[in-house]
Amino acid sequence: MDIKELLNNMSAEDKASIVKEVINGAACFTPPIKDAPYINVMFCKQQEEWAAFFGYGADIDPQTTVKFIQRIGDATDVLNGKEE
Repeated sequence: MDIKELLNNMSAEDKASIVKEVINGAACFTPPIKDAPYINVMFCKQQEEWAAFFGYGADIDPQTTVKFIQRIGDATDVLNGKEE
């Protein structure tokens, strides 16, 4: 049985539990080296669309930060089939 079949056979409660587990696991992520710069990006399916959640712990200048956010938005659009 592949993952799509498993998901189709799961109850809404089971699906919600898995999503919660993934989000909690991602929220607990710590860089492998203390005070090391990091960038976390996680894409989650919500209702019918994908959404991006990200965070970073690095010194990034404002211009680069804007580019980073735009790229994450572009990736989300691709996942949602809204690529230009």
